[in-house]
Amino acid sequence: MIFVQNTIQGNDSKKSCGRVRCCILLSPRHEIENNNQNTISNRRSGFIQISPSREGPWTTVRLNYAAPAACWRLGNAVVASEVSVKDGNRYVDIRSLVTVHNATEFILELSLVSQTSRERMGSLDDASDPEGLQIDLKREIDIGTLRPGDTIPLPLSALTQAGVYFLRLRPSNPSDPNPSDPIEYSWSSVVGRLDQPEDPNKLCLPSGISVSSLTESEELLYCTEISGTSSRNCQRLWFSVSIQGTEIAKDIHSDPIQDWNLVVKSPLSITNFLPLMAEFSVLEKQTSGNFVSCSRSVFSPGKTMNIHNADIRNPLFFSLLPNRGWLPVHETVLLSHPHEAPSNTISLRSSISGRIAQIILEQTFDKERPLQAKTFRVYAPYWFTIARCPPLTCRLLDITGKGQKRKFSVFHSKKNTEVILGDITEEELYEGHTIASALNFRSMGLAVSIAQSGKEQFGPVKDLSSLGDMDGSLDLYAYDEGGNCMQLFITTKSSSFPSVPIKVISVRPFMTFTNRIGRDMLIKLSSEDEPKVLHASDSRVSFVNRQSGGLDKLQVRLEGTNWSFPVQIVKEDTIFLVLRRHDGSRIFLRTEIRGYEEGSRFIIVFRLGSTTGPIRIENRTTSRKISICQSGFDEGSWVHLEPHSTTNFSWEDPYGQKYIDAKIDCGSGIGVWKLDLERTGLHAAENGELGLQFHVLEMGDFKVAWFTDEKTSASNSAEEIRCLPLDVNWEHSYMQTKIQKDALPIEVIVELGVIGVSVIDHRPKELSYFYLERVFISYSTGYDGGTTSR
Repeated sequence: MIFVQNTIQGNDSKKSCGRVRCCILLSPRHEIENNNQNTISNRRSGFIQISPSREGPWTTVRLNYAAPAACWRLGNAVVASEVSVKDGNRYVDIRSLVTVHNATEFILELSLVSQTSRERMGSLDDASDPEGLQIDLKREIDIGTLRPGDTIPLPLSALTQAGVYFLRLRPSNPSDPNPSDPIEYSWSSVVGRLDQPEDPNKLCLPSGISVSSLTESEELLYCTEISGTSSRNCQRLWFSVSIQGTEIAKDIHSDPIQDWNLVVKSPLSITNFLPLMAEFSVLEKQTSGNFVSCSRSVFSPGKTMNIHNADIRNPLFFSLLPNRGWLPVHETVLLSHPHEAPSNTISLRSSISGRIAQIILEQTFDKERPLQAKTFRVYAPYWFTIARCPPLTCRLLDITGKGQKRKFSVFHSKKNTEVILGDITEEELYEGHTIASALNFRSMGLAVSIAQSGKEQFGPVKDLSSLGDMDGSLDLYAYDEGGNCMQLFITTKSSSFPSVPIKVISVRPFMTFTNRIGRDMLIKLSSEDEPKVLHASDSRVSFVNRQSGGLDKLQVRLEGTNWSFPVQIVKEDTIFLVLRRHDGSRIFLRTEIRGYEEGSRFIIVFRLGSTTGPIRIENRTTSRKISICQSGFDEGSWVHLEPHSTTNFSWEDPYGQKYIDAKIDCGSGIGVWKLDLERTGLHAAENGELGLQFHVLEMGDFKVAWFTDEKTSASNSAEEIRCLPLDVNWEHSYMQTKIQKDALPIEVIVELGVIGVSVIDHRPKELSYFYLERVFISYSTGYDGGTTSR
């Protein structure tokens, strides 16, 4: 289905100014030679032709999907076509070569007025002929309203007639805090140049942009308030119109044919790229020397404020008040000036810590084009973000006097060679963020204090030079007055604002803990640490601990169990911690150690281990009692196995020796057999008096080991080795192998739909178009195994 839309007159036109006649020519249907193709739809490929009249001339419009717009002849005029596909339908939009886009927050009224009408209005102004003025006003072309974000084409009649038409605009019902006193504005007037004089006593007729002779430029317009409260400071609304042309073809003289787009936007915009809410003010210095407040508001991080009340031809000043106690060193800075260089930085002082932060006021406009819309970005070159930590105070220090080896040294802030640059306190943070000036990591150090009791006890100073490297990181310890500490992980990354040169310094706990076992548990991070409760609902929780003088090692305990063996966390891994109950039974905790997630070095997640592993050990002897434990552990670690019994097993020390000691009752005494669980296969006891064999089978992450009596017949032993694995799920593995050998290849069916591909040449002209409707994908597996699924 093809829909042809005529928008060359624009939307919301009150009076039709012309028509476009469309004709669809269908080519003969080719005979279908293959009877298997009878299910193909009987759709016919065809062409679209347009003409201003029934008699012609007719122009064929081809569907150019890859090009944004294509131009065609419509009688003596040239129009553009755009093609889009929605819900399987193709939409062809035929319009004029001039469009207007509304990039403001206002609903705009648009109109076109002819040059003769403007001249007539000017002459009638002196003659005071109201009747003649009304006649000329009726000759205007009312385009209608244009909502924010919408685009509308201008009427073709205004572009093809001999007369010159000018585009004018004005806001329609702008938002106002006092709806009982609505504001009405006049039609826009164009500012011709930067130093254009204005006579306030002379009646200024509205002027517009000539749409008959467009060139790429920036135009400055204003609309004067003609009703409403007269006490308002700013009685004008300013708009910037960017005229942009795109070449879509060439005429017979090889001159470019331009598709023009007029973008209406604010002449001044400021974007907050700080991590803080901030209050700002824009002040305009008038020719009299007085300052007038043009705009004052609060904008959140990432928010852009469009300002329409400021005349960018005059000097403009800017003030900024971020929250969390930041005050400007200078009350205002120069934002824009017709002749002087504006400020590119703003200095702020923290009323909490006294720290100075210099933020960037970046300007993105061409100084050679003073009437161009001015865009500003406010950002700090560095952020600090702190999360999942107790209240901290971060102290930045200059350590340039420490020499060349400072990267591997630990310094204390008491030495005279270290100069305090500033403190970052908890009160400065807004949603965990604060700002900082540009930092030189090669000459800076960082010390951190845990400020829970109001007193500060800083830890060792750590050199920050490693943060200057790509993906650089470091860890340090923060201390409180009681001697407790927390290991922190410091990293750098880019901010969430794209294309803004901001570096974020992240301060996170070195390790966080998540409880997924369904009940509370206790944690210690060193041998001298006090137990902490990790609640059943806790996620990404960190703890302050007391150092023991050695390496920090993790221990956990549940109610009714002993502490687990101390484990040092040094790498990403999945381990099992063994918790022994007082009755000798054990609980296995699956401990997932993840690395470099959410700013921390390690994220540790506790879950209940499987009821079948990770290791299963069986005693298949007829009468031998066997006890096992990890090599190197004391008597309290033995696990007893009666004949014809099985037990789950895990390493007490996940990073210790992967050997087990087997204590076997031989009747006449006790024998000890050291076994390597990392070596699979058959193990025979070196001491013949034991009369045992040990088998190890590995199945992915799961291991099965079993003891058997040693057979005197080699054939019986071989038969046992072949049959025993059937008890440990080898039967399932054997069946899967048999199925794989007999299975047919996997069948995959892919049907594509609602996809169109247009092949065009350089003009561009469509050569062919392929279109598919519907997408269907299916696959079949498991043939001949009784598990077929689709």
